Amino acid sequence: MKLGFVWIGKTKDNRWRSLEGDYLARIGQFYLSTSDAIAEQRRSDPRQEASLAEREARLLERKLPSGGHLITLDVRGRQMSSRQLAEYLGSLSERAVKAVTFVSGGFAGVPARLVDKADLALSLGPMTLPHEMARVVLLEQVYRAATILNGTPYHK
Repeated sequence: MKLGFVWIGKTKDNRWRSLEGDYLARIGQFYLSTSDAIAEQRRSDPRQEASLAEREARLLERKLPSGGHLITLDVRGRQMSSRQLAEYLGSLSERAVKAVTFVSGGFAGVPARLVDKADLALSLGPMTLPHEMARVVLLEQVYRAATILNGTPYHK
């Protein structure tokens, strides 16, 4: 199974970028994985918000493999424990899902159109996190899920 991670906006802070790279490398021990960022659209005029969200949605859709499983991060999504996420990913693998793509938004979140289209809207919890931190938390939890599924001692 191939895992893809797509975000809105580049990770600007080198510390977060370093952690992203570390967890992507760790995930790579278990899954073929990729990450990609699309340009965050500027929101200088609130009246343009709908058209900019639509533009972000179109840019994100270009990064999604056809026929893949889509998981979006959304504050209103389903909350899971680390073990539940592992079981969810394990069930996808058992069903021979070839590609899973995780989408994380920028400051405005993932466009509603993609959240509605997702196979799973996933919430990292009720707290608001900076989007760069949310990406690292997501990657760490996917790595933790992989270690649970593979019986390695990372998860305690």
